[in-house]
Amino acid sequence: MQHNCLSYRYTSSGTIDRWSFSSPDAEGRTVVLEPQGNAVFNDDDSMLRAAAQGIGLVQHIDLCVRRQLADGTLVRVLRPWCKPFPGFFLYVPSRAQMPAKIRALMDFLVEQRLQLDQEKRDILG
Repeated sequence: MQHNCLSYRYTSSGTIDRWSFSSPDAEGRTVVLEPQGNAVFNDDDSMLRAAAQGIGLVQHIDLCVRRQLADGTLVRVLRPWCKPFPGFFLYVPSRAQMPAKIRALMDFLVEQRLQLDQEKRDILG
């Protein structure tokens, strides 16, 4: 069975974002493919709107589509093949003598993460 896969094109390089899947078996091999479909987007909002209208499938991080998944606007497919997104990482040279701006950014990101976790708990019940 073939599906219309909606593609994302990076504006900086012009390349199409490839989709990566991890097999659910013990081998855990990675499968990478370039999505094939009739639409290519360079912004998330348009791509997600097209998916919500039933035009095709998208691959996106949970963080950006959690509300659409919760309200049923979007439906998750291939769950066994999609490992949870572990989150973003911030690398800094050293915690010693850290600039106040970096500390403020770190505090903000931690606060946002806690807020997202609470929203997720509220959505899931």
